[in-house]
Amino acid sequence: MIDAGMRCAYRELEARLRPFVARRVSATSEVDDVMQDVFLRMQRSLASLRDDERFGP
Repeated sequence: MIDAGMRCAYRELEARLRPFVARRVSATSEVDDVMQDVFLRMQRSLASLRDDERFGP
């Protein structure tokens, strides 16, 4: 289950990442798919993160 703090962090990251992805994806209809793939990969990889301090601002 995702708590409110994590949800807020994901929303902030998505707001910063979406324009970056949109500039690099040729079809705007694919931006949501790419964002979903990015967040799924991040979620699956968090447990193996070695230096969690590097993941923050």
